[in-house]
Amino acid sequence: MKNTNRVLITFTYLAVILSLSGCSRSVDADPQKMECGFTSTENRDITVKESSYPEKNMTIKKTYRGSDVIMQETDIDGVKTISYSINGKCVCIEADEDKDGSFECISIFDPDTDEFEIFYREKDGSVHPMESKELQEMHQKTQEASQAMKNYIDATVGEFKIP
Repeated sequence: MKNTNRVLITFTYLAVILSLSGCSRSVDADPQKMECGFTSTENRDITVKESSYPEKNMTIKKTYRGSDVIMQETDIDGVKTISYSINGKCVCIEADEDKDGSFECISIFDPDTDEFEIFYREKDGSVHPMESKELQEMHQKTQEASQAMKNYIDATVGEFKIP
């Protein structure tokens, strides 16, 4: 149960960070390329941008292919995660939750259905799926956290409506 709570906390942090950090497109992306559905691999160089937030003890390093974020590395108080994206959607996250330098948790996502699976990597390199009961609890807690975030955003946006 302790392990599930740690995974849920990391999972929730990442969901918020990814949604608020604009992980699908760069803020300074070329609008002409974005409007015309730029998909050619030419002129889609790899670039890396790093942001630091010392007051939150957090760093975010984004790797872009053209204007698309394809990888985001996040360090919050020593808890490191790497998220991988394709077509602007996060499909996999690895997490080093115990701060030992190896990634113990792997989460994969289906962005079209919001379904996910979580796997644990052992010190010997072997990987096994999260127990079904734990995964069901994670799905339920994730839905509750998502609903709470939606309610908060709806309430906050409601405060700023112009009559």
